[in-house]
Amino acid sequence: NGKKIRKIWQNAADSANLKITISGILPLSSFKIESDEWPAIITYFIQEMLENNILASDRCYSNFCHNEKNLKTYENVCNKIFYEIKKYLNKGNLTSKLKGPIKQMGFYRLT
Repeated sequence: NGKKIRKIWQNAADSANLKITISGILPLSSFKIESDEWPAIITYFIQEMLENNILASDRCYSNFCHNEKNLKTYENVCNKIFYEIKKYLNKGNLTSKLKGPIKQMGFYRLT
């Protein structure tokens, strides 16, 4: 399943003409779309995945519970969102599509 998820990310990025880096071990892979706007990109990705009832981030711990139906749903939504990301990056209005603040990158003390 790790190989399948990596392929979903790569194909979605290729289709949307986005440069992507995929790393990690197969069961725990992560991706990063190469852009200065990465924090806004991952925020938008998470936001839109949640809108489609998928809990997601820039990493995935794949397991045997991810069946073909789940992966197909994930693939369809991923393709749609990566295309939207590219469209909004080209227009320069990705941050205006966010419904909340940009995701904090890294771990920081909150108080």
